[in-house]
Amino acid sequence: MQPQETKLENQDGSNTIPFYTLTVPAARLRDTAFRNKNVVFKFFISDLVSMHGWALKKLQPTPHNPHDQFDTSPDIKLEPKDRTDLGFGSGLYLGNQILYSNTLKDILREVGNRNMTILFSPELNGNQSIYYRISLLSESGIKVDFDGTYETNPSPPRNSYDE
Repeated sequence: MQPQETKLENQDGSNTIPFYTLTVPAARLRDTAFRNKNVVFKFFISDLVSMHGWALKKLQPTPHNPHDQFDTSPDIKLEPKDRTDLGFGSGLYLGNQILYSNTLKDILREVGNRNMTILFSPELNGNQSIYYRISLLSESGIKVDFDGTYETNPSPPRNSYDE
C-alpha cells in the first residue's frame, strides 16, 4: 500500500505557507533569561511560518537528560508583522536558527536605551536554506540601519554553539 500524499494548501489555494517578517521588542531580549546565552529558534508552522525561541541554559547536556539544555516551553515567541514573497514548500531546507549571544549583545548595544523593535526578515541562501537578516524598527515603525550586518545562523550546517 502506497502512503497517501499530503499537500500543503493555503487559504488562497497555493501550496506554500507564507513566511512573515517577525518582531520582538528589544527590551524583551534584555531579560536576564537571555543574558550571555545563545537563543535557538525553531520554526512554528500554522497558517504562516513563525519562530519560537529557547535560551540555551548550558552548552553540553547531561548524559541521558537532553532537557537540561533547554526548558520545555519556549522562552520567546516572535510576532508576525508583514507577509513576504517566501513560502514554505517543496525543495526548502528548514533548520533551527541560532542567534549567538555575541550577536545579541552587539544588537542590544546598537539599540542602547531606545525603545525599539527587532525585526527578523527571512532570506533564502544559495543552499535553499532559510535564514533571517536582523534589523531594527524605531518607535514609529521606521527601519533603522545597523553599523554591521546581523543574521541568524541556519543550523546545520554550523553548530549551535558560539564560534
